[in-house]
Amino acid sequence: MKGPSSGNDPLMETRMASYRTIAEPKATIVRARGELDITSTRDLCKHLIDALARTVPCAIDLRDVSYCPARIVGALLRFTLALEQRTLMHALVLPSAPVARRIIELTDRSALFHGHETLREALVAVGARRAS
Repeated sequence: MKGPSSGNDPLMETRMASYRTIAEPKATIVRARGELDITSTRDLCKHLIDALARTVPCAIDLRDVSYCPARIVGALLRFTLALEQRTLMHALVLPSAPVARRIIELTDRSALFHGHETLREALVAVGARRAS
C-alpha cells in the first residue's frame, strides 16, 4: 500500500506501515511491511502481544520494512525478552540488506536477536518447520 505522494517525485512517496499476524499450528508469524514509524509502534505492539498470548514460538518478519526507527528496536527487544521469560523460541527475519537489520546493528542490539535471512530459516530455527 502506498501512502501520500508529493507530485511526481518518487523520493517523496511513502509506504504506509502494515502488520499481519499469521497463526500456524507450531508458530506465530508477525509480518511487518512499509515504513514503521513512532505512530505505528502501538500497532506493532498489539500484534506482538497477540502473538505472545498464543504460547507458541514466534517469527517476526521484517524483510519488507523500508523505514524503522530505533523505538521499534526497543519494542522488539521487550517482546523477545517476554518470550524468553516464557521459554518460547523466537527469530527475526532480517535479510542482510534491508533497513531493519541496519537499525538493529546501529543500535548495537544485533547480539540480542536471532536474525535469519528467510522466513523458512526462522521457522526452522524455532522448531516450527523441518530443515530440508
